[in-house]
Amino acid sequence: MLLAYRIYTAPRLICSAIWVNASDVAAQAQESELSVSIIPSVVYFTPQNTQVIELDGLQDSESLAFVNDAAVSGTLIDDRGNPDPVFNNIPMLYQNATNGNYVGTVPDTFNALLGSGYRFVIQATAAGVEALWTIPAGVRYRTNT
Repeated sequence: MLLAYRIYTAPRLICSAIWVNASDVAAQAQESELSVSIIPSVVYFTPQNTQVIELDGLQDSESLAFVNDAAVSGTLIDDRGNPDPVFNNIPMLYQNATNGNYVGTVPDTFNALLGSGYRFVIQATAAGVEALWTIPAGVRYRTNT
């Protein structure tokens, strides 16, 4: 059994990407026991709009088996460390018949103040291992560009 406090020299779980509305620019990932190979360098959320967050290709780096039974969630945290009351522990559910893809929906009742200084935190737990990825975030109005 895999223990949460075990130290690994390489990430135990990896995934191919994390997306917000499928338009983010990717950057190199942070390493942890659960890890992603690519995460965006910054993400932006739009108040009062339904938005999709996605984690693609979660897999075990040792066996290369895709992980389809993880608990994954996303939270937006403000510059004071407070989670947004609406965008808090948004469940990201496994998408049937995919290779470790998880999708969550931020409801249109999300209405954080415009600005930067936010952090988008994704938490994933699988096989007793927990990981937290923190991505700088901002809230801005949607543009047509």
